[in-house]
Amino acid sequence: MILGLGATAFAVVALTHLARTSREQRTVRARERVEAELERLTELAPGLTRGQRTRHGRRGIGELRSGFLDPAVGTENPWIADLLRQPRVRAQPTITLSSTADGMPVVAGIVELEADNVAWAVQRVLVGPEMQSLRIAVVCLAVAMFAMVLASAQTLIAFDRGAGMLREAVVVLATDLHAPVPRPKLRELAQVADGLDWLARELSRAQDDRVRLMRELSEHERWAALGRVVAGVAHEVRNPLAAIKLRTDLAEGNADIPPYVQADLALIGSEVTRLDRLVRDLLLLADRKPKDEARATTDVGALAAKRAEILRPWAEERGVSVETAGHGEARIDVDAVTRALDNLLRNAVEAAPRGSTVRAEVSTEEGRTRFVVEDRGEGVGAENAALVFEPFFTTKPTGTGLGLALSRAVAEAHGGSLHYQRDGGLTRFTLELAKG
Repeated sequence: MILGLGATAFAVVALTHLARTSREQRTVRARERVEAELERLTELAPGLTRGQRTRHGRRGIGELRSGFLDPAVGTENPWIADLLRQPRVRAQPTITLSSTADGMPVVAGIVELEADNVAWAVQRVLVGPEMQSLRIAVVCLAVAMFAMVLASAQTLIAFDRGAGMLREAVVVLATDLHAPVPRPKLRELAQVADGLDWLARELSRAQDDRVRLMRELSEHERWAALGRVVAGVAHEVRNPLAAIKLRTDLAEGNADIPPYVQADLALIGSEVTRLDRLVRDLLLLADRKPKDEARATTDVGALAAKRAEILRPWAEERGVSVETAGHGEARIDVDAVTRALDNLLRNAVEAAPRGSTVRAEVSTEEGRTRFVVEDRGEGVGAENAALVFEPFFTTKPTGTGLGLALSRAVAEAHGGSLHYQRDGGLTRFTLELAKG
């Protein structure tokens, strides 16, 4: 704006100077025409009579007026009358620059001749078309300067307002990367706002990824620590259990033992078997790495139907029916996946109310085999939903809290996942397995 004002002022000064120069040049040319006319009349005067002289002046030819007159008679021309009152030198022209009432310059001149006559000439200095163009140019420059000042002021106000909006947005984004970024009207600031919004989204995505990775890392570290403890305890317990089981089986085979002792030995043997199964679960939970040598391509749908058929008598005793549907193949460790399916089906039957149906369906989607089991039980409260897959967490009085944790470990060992969802009155567990 400052540069524009300076340039406009310089242009106005230059045009004014040009106009003044043009006016001075026209005045000089007018003076030259008056001198030439007086010289012409002076040359004509000796050969003309008094009557003839009146016919050799200029009347109505352009802006130049001239003629002869008698000083004693005088004239109505104010500029010539003024010159007649001034002292004159014979044969020497007297020229002056005057102006009309409207300010237009006038060049007037007289020269004294013999026989008490004088020759006179008057030339108006007119403003040419270029002077009018210069005036128009000056007016246009002034208007353009005013418009430029207004536009510059408006731009400065819009820029300041837009910059203030962006500063406030930066302050808000410092605490909330999801906050909307206002878009100023100025195109350049709008582009900055778009870049700031994109940067905020990228930072938010990176922050979410960081939180997710930290959570996964913490979970893996917790599992690793738990795995080391569980593996150590399981290995230490497994050998004594094997010795107890062996001694119990040998004692049961002795015919000299009374019947009530044999019954106690059978109870001990069943409890040892249950503890041994628990130890195997702990070892599987600790060793989450997949074992490729134990895997085979299997129809998970057929495996689920088989396990449901085995569990059906037990479920019917509880007044619950079990239905399975669908097919889907995957390369799995059959024993490990069987235990995961059993855990999910048993949990569903135990949670389902009497007279309801547990539905299980197997499907294939995007390179994964999916096993979904649904029941109409109460599920887990929202406050405990995040703890469903934590080891030793259970809502059942006689549960160990390892079933779902073991099932998720099996799913992850097969490149899949296990999810819990509460949808209206349905409790849904979704077990996904990689097909390859």
